[in-house]
Parts: sequence; structure tokens; C-alpha cells
Amino acid sequence: MRILISIVILLAVITVGIYGFGVNLPETHKTIRTATYHQPAQALWPLVANYEKAPEWSSNIRKVERREDKDSLPVWKFYDKRGHYMDIQVLRSEEPRMLISRIIETDMPFGGTWTIELKPSAETTATEVTLMEEGIVKSPFWRFLCHFLMGSQGMVDQYLTELGKAVGETPSIR
Repeated sequence: MRILISIVILLAVITVGIYGFGVNLPETHKTIRTATYHQPAQALWPLVANYEKAPEWSSNIRKVERREDKDSLPVWKFYDKRGHYMDIQVLRSEEPRMLISRIIETDMPFGGTWTIELKPSAETTATEVTLMEEGIVKSPFWRFLCHFLMGSQGMVDQYLTELGKAVGETPSIR
């Protein structure tokens, strides 16, 4: 019985600790990372902007479906490998240089925008891709998990790495 009580107390302390750390982390964050690819922007743009093709090169995405427009802007439903989904709205698309999208689900513990910019690098055929994530994580538990398990740039770095793999490169991310 003492072992059971000790386990319950330990779990309570851990839970309060995680919540306490999470409450003290900022609710919003901004991450900006850049990678250079030895490809022209026109070669990268179809990967960045054609959401239906994302499952072919992104390890997290299982399926993408076109949804009804919202406020005359396109919306896509992304399904991940674990069966979760979220709706993403394209706010701005300027081929082949910029794509801005945002999560439009309101009942999720997180949200925000991704701005992807493609610009010619100092090398003539290379392109610098900069991804800026401006996120919000509402739940203190999710803030703790995102901060300590994934890091503030985890998803951004994964995207830039997988974009590189899709074109046969291993980009240096900075």
C-alpha cells in the first residue's frame, strides 16, 4: 500500500512540476531557420506549394485533402501518420517566392502561421529557403512538451531536412 501511495504522490509531483514549468514558458514563439538547396526556386516551389504531394516526401503526413475555401482562401486538411488532422489555410501564395499558411483549427492546443520564403542564393542555381514559424501553444502541458522534447525549432528543422531529402540533398540549417 505504501508503494502505491508513493507512486501516486510521485506522479502528482511530476504533473505539478510539468504544469509549473509550462506555465512559466511563453505562450507564443517565433522560430526562423534557413537552409540552402542547390536547386532553382522553380524546382523547389512545387514541393512547397503543392500540398497534395506532401505525403510523398514528408514523413509526418499521411494524406492531404482539399477543403472548401474560407474567406475566399484555399483550405487543406492534413492527416498525420497517427491519425490526427488539422486544417491549414493558405493566406498568401506568390510563386515561386513566398507561401504563408496558418492552422485554422480553434480547438487545438496549438496554432500559428508558417511563412516560407524562397530566394536566390549567392550561388546562381541555389535557393535559400527561410521558414518562419509564429506559433502559439495554449496548454502549459503542451508548452512543456514542445519546449523540452521537440525544441523550439523541431518541426521547422524537420521540414527543411525533408525538403532537402526530396531533392536529394542534406541541407545545412541555420
